[in-house]
Amino acid sequence: LWTLNPLHLFLVALAAKSVAKNSSFLRKKGLSEYIIRRGKQFWLACAAYVAMIFLDPFPWRGGYPISPLTRVLRSAPWRKLFARYFPIQLRKTADLGTDKQYILVCHPHGILGFGTWLNFGMDATNYTRMFPNLRLHCLGASAFFYIPIIREFALLHGFGSVHRSSVVSVLRGGDSVVINVGGAREALDARPGTFRLQLRRRKGFVRCALETGAHLVPVISFGENELYSTTVAPKGSTIRWLQDAVTTLTGSTLPLFCGAWWLPCFPKRHPIITVVGRPLEVQKKKQISQEDIDVCHAEYVARVDELFEKHKAACGFPDLDLQML
Repeated sequence: LWTLNPLHLFLVALAAKSVAKNSSFLRKKGLSEYIIRRGKQFWLACAAYVAMIFLDPFPWRGGYPISPLTRVLRSAPWRKLFARYFPIQLRKTADLGTDKQYILVCHPHGILGFGTWLNFGMDATNYTRMFPNLRLHCLGASAFFYIPIIREFALLHGFGSVHRSSVVSVLRGGDSVVINVGGAREALDARPGTFRLQLRRRKGFVRCALETGAHLVPVISFGENELYSTTVAPKGSTIRWLQDAVTTLTGSTLPLFCGAWWLPCFPKRHPIITVVGRPLEVQKKKQISQEDIDVCHAEYVARVDELFEKHKAACGFPDLDLQML
């Protein structure tokens, strides 16, 4: 289905024409000589690709539609191998009906949100067997969809931008979404032995739920904050000011972290246990007041606190305290 995008069709046609026209030259001289001597077509293709990145509407519609290709990519063998590295587990406390739409709200964000995208974006723990017929779009920072190649990898796996338009578009289309409301701000406060959530003032997802009638499902990944050693810059410092500025401008962040000793950007080996709570039923409203949002948000916060306290000991964190900011 992704090839139905006319921007992709144009780029593929341009590349195919260039290769066909210069096939003999490529066989004799190689790719580097082709770029140097006959680079006009190459740079034209690059320009077309850059234009596609900025004009492609799919990231802001929740990504490409969930198709057989998406399921094939999500079932790649490497995802299970990566899941075993931690290892990561997925546990459910209630069934999710197939006739409803859901917003799965994941906590905490951690540095890279492995519990979110491995469980639901890559289906590394077989959520499709645990929740059959649940079609999920995993939504993340918009900045990733401006990075060449990475954006294609994400879109083909059903990822989209965590923008209000994406959430509403997916839910109205009959699918469900996975989001991490803490975002970059929460990543800056991720430290081993802590569980700090940016949740008290995050209410946009509640408005989306009230607007579409989607039920809210709290999801907690115990062990997410243990994957990296971090240095939290104090508020008011130059480093923290720079981190906050990058977050405001791009929606992503630059935390100071270190993972495995042999590759600092790679996470440490630590178990992650992701618990999916029971859904909070939300009634669709045509006219949404601030009181409606506040009431629903308070109920959701109570569900998160309940889920955390009920499962923290069984997941190996009996003394962990939940902080909501």
